[in-house]
Amino acid sequence: MAAFFQILFFIFLLGIIVVGLFLYHTYKRIHDSVNRFRNQMEGNYQSQGSHERRTAHGQRYDGDKTIIDMRDPQKAHRKIFPQGEGEYTDFKEIKD
Repeated sequence: MAAFFQILFFIFLLGIIVVGLFLYHTYKRIHDSVNRFRNQMEGNYQSQGSHERRTAHGQRYDGDKTIIDMRDPQKAHRKIFPQGEGEYTDFKEIKD
């Protein structure tokens, strides 16, 4: 009879350990997701899929490739559409 209670006790302990590990794993995943979300909202999030990183003077590192922008800052930050195509457009309001 004592052996039966010992086996039952070990099964109970094993169940507690499995549930504890499951809860710890769930907590860890939620905690990591909250930290990623917080970092993303602060603007310093770096996605795991792309290891792109920008530095001063237009250098950009994307994995093993290095892209260097040799243009001066005035040309690099200018608008790429013609002056005639502005952000605002003329429109006519049509009343029914």
